[in-house]
Amino acid sequence: PLGEAVPTNIQQCSIDSISQSWAVFNGAQHSKEALDSAEKLLVDEENGIIKLLTPAFGDPKRDVGYIQTYLCGVRENGGQYTHAAAWLVIAACILGQSERASRLFSIISPIEHTATPISIRANRMSSRATCAQSARMPDASAGRGTPAPQDGCIARGLNIYSA
Repeated sequence: PLGEAVPTNIQQCSIDSISQSWAVFNGAQHSKEALDSAEKLLVDEENGIIKLLTPAFGDPKRDVGYIQTYLCGVRENGGQYTHAAAWLVIAACILGQSERASRLFSIISPIEHTATPISIRANRMSSRATCAQSARMPDASAGRGTPAPQDGCIARGLNIYSA
């Protein structure tokens, strides 16, 4: 319930990129540390994503709402939600960290995700558009973008693609 104390032993959503970015946007005292933590814990260069939060909500004993309807690592439940990833890029710019901003942008850039025939097949996305979210799952769908609604849909946390 709203306002309920959260036990300290909960190992879900210990960091969220939106709150880290907003610490920078608001000029919080520890802005640099907020961005450092976000990069350390949320940036997954191997799969080419910046996760919204980690660890994902996977404990069915504690209801945290609709977010648990998505599999761990999909959409906002530990996958990449691109608007939040873009905010981390902006946060790096605000702090004057242009090299970091460039590196973070290259991770979410659709051009980078479609630079080779292999990456095009893996991501299943166009180089002309940024996907809204990307999965981070321990299988072949890691880093794969979710198509726009006219190209496919997400149903109960599963990527469903049209031919």
